[in-house]
Amino acid sequence: MAAVIAIGAAPKPAADPTLVLGSTGWTLEYFGPDVTILRATLSRETSGEAGNVVLSCAGRRRRLTIGLPRFARPQAAGTASGSLLIRAFPRSPADPFVIAHVQPSQAGTFSAANEVGQGEEPVLAFARLLLDRPQRLDLLSRDVPRPVAFGSLTPLQVSLSWTPRDTLAFQAFLAACTRASLRQ
Repeated sequence: MAAVIAIGAAPKPAADPTLVLGSTGWTLEYFGPDVTILRATLSRETSGEAGNVVLSCAGRRRRLTIGLPRFARPQAAGTASGSLLIRAFPRSPADPFVIAHVQPSQAGTFSAANEVGQGEEPVLAFARLLLDRPQRLDLLSRDVPRPVAFGSLTPLQVSLSWTPRDTLAFQAFLAACTRASLRQ
């Protein structure tokens, strides 16, 4: 019940955000006609400590990987499967949030993978959410069966930084993923 309350609570403005996603822009890479990767750095404003966010499409296989910097990792990270809620602020009317079934690791990485046509599409939903250029993302993890969160069920808040080429990178990534899945 506590997790539901935390997820449904109104987002608080980040007074002093410590994580920034995309401060140097998003990098789009193609490896042949079927493999596309979109990535950005997830960094701490006050130090060189960094993680990353990687979205990839390889034919009909899609993957979202979020690697948190060491200071931001959940205290009870484990290897059991769980869920990761990604909520944008301000909220997008089209895609207000993404829920991904993830495999968390001891190293602070959350990975969600799926095949086209088999269940949810967290990779494409996340890319569409970013197209709206939100100011912030709230991340909340939940292990199965008990909730594990970032500090007492408070979402980890990530500020977003944008470069002029980012929107084009998201659009190209979405188009490449769609083309690759149709070819297979």
